[in-house]
Amino acid sequence: MSLRRRLLALIILILPLSLLAGGLLSYFYALSVVENELTAALGLAGTTVREASSQISPSGGPEQHLARLVSTFDNDRDVGVSLVAPDGSVLRSSRPMQAVPPAPEWLKRALYAKPIIIDIPLPAEISHLGAIRLEGKADNEISEVWEEMKLQFAILAGFFALVLWLVSLTLNRALRPLDNLARALSEVRQGNFSAHVDENGPEELNIIYREFNRMAQGLQEAKHRNKLLSSQLSAVQEEERKELARDLHDEIGPFLFAVDVDAQTIPQFLERGASGEVVARAGAIRQSIAHMQGHVRAILGRLRPAQLLDLGLDQAIDQLIAFWTRRQPEVDISADIDQASYGHEIDEVAFRIVQESLNNAIRHGAPARIAIKAHAQCASNPAVLKLSIIDDGSGISPASSPGFGIEGMRERAEAVGGTLEVSPNALTSGVAVIATLPLPTGVCLCTAQPSGNNSHKTNNDTEGKGLEI
Repeated sequence: MSLRRRLLALIILILPLSLLAGGLLSYFYALSVVENELTAALGLAGTTVREASSQISPSGGPEQHLARLVSTFDNDRDVGVSLVAPDGSVLRSSRPMQAVPPAPEWLKRALYAKPIIIDIPLPAEISHLGAIRLEGKADNEISEVWEEMKLQFAILAGFFALVLWLVSLTLNRALRPLDNLARALSEVRQGNFSAHVDENGPEELNIIYREFNRMAQGLQEAKHRNKLLSSQLSAVQEEERKELARDLHDEIGPFLFAVDVDAQTIPQFLERGASGEVVARAGAIRQSIAHMQGHVRAILGRLRPAQLLDLGLDQAIDQLIAFWTRRQPEVDISADIDQASYGHEIDEVAFRIVQESLNNAIRHGAPARIAIKAHAQCASNPAVLKLSIIDDGSGISPASSPGFGIEGMRERAEAVGGTLEVSPNALTSGVAVIATLPLPTGVCLCTAQPSGNNSHKTNNDTEGKGLEI
């Protein structure tokens, strides 16, 4: 059952309960009213009968006087008077006022089940004529009570009908946005994140509508970011394919050609008996193969860094720096890492951040120096790895938006509970990438000191001056 129907059903249930409670209160009130009215009327009638009968003379036709006394109570509302003979027979009775409209019999039985009868003896001089009997007549009082009860019930029913209508109207207006919210949720489930709900209901429900609109807007923005990241990912993958093709063409192709040429000349030298030349050619082939093996390992290191991380983060970064040093000898790349490994998961995240930061710096910033630092901060709780990659290149344009690489680094850091900041270098031009990664228990070696063996330079002996922040 819907919330609207439950509330209306509850109100409808309250109506008969209220009518029942009102009926009980009206019953006890009417019971006391009828009893008080009849008691007062019978008391007054008794006093009147006693005074009138005491003045009747036995020699002045007492029967006629008694008849007139009884008739004086004709059309009385609450009392019926009768002249009763000594043998109990009724000689004469008054005609009480008829109740208009008459009350239901069940109500008469409920309010006046046992009639009140009072017999008043006549004075001794005329006692042989019998007695005067007074009987309470509650029809008129009960009829008035019945009319009042009907009016009260009609007012109460009208009041509850009005309340029911007002509550129904209020609920319809207040809960109508919930129907819109349900439709909007259905649209979101179907992938339409532009759904919106008007915030025009009660403040309690407006909180729900407001949060839904924020959620839908967030999903819309996330959808847009995912679409943008997908296109950027495709572009990055295409660029990596082109770079891999260039590496294979520029590095592997010439050496394969050289190996083929050397291999073709060996049979000729054997026919001429020039064994020395054969040995030289075989050595050249081995050198070419060794060069190609090293280059293939470098390519595999970029494609599958997990093989390098088995040896530790420091050696993985060593090979990454060696890769870029061979291709960009004019760039001075230095590394300062205080532990060989910080756990496989943290090593992989740190390596990916370093790899992407070097790619971005060299391809887009044209730096002269790049400094890589990875220091475990054991005193913090929990222990964290502070990783920084700082260059002195051209920096980030204020008008540019974060690309896939930066978002990817940030997502990797957040996936392990860390943070990542990319900002301009505070001391010089360039970019500072700062990552804070929580370390697993037992990984932090507080006594470890930087060995200095991981520092890599190219054409000069600089130590990355001006790259500190």
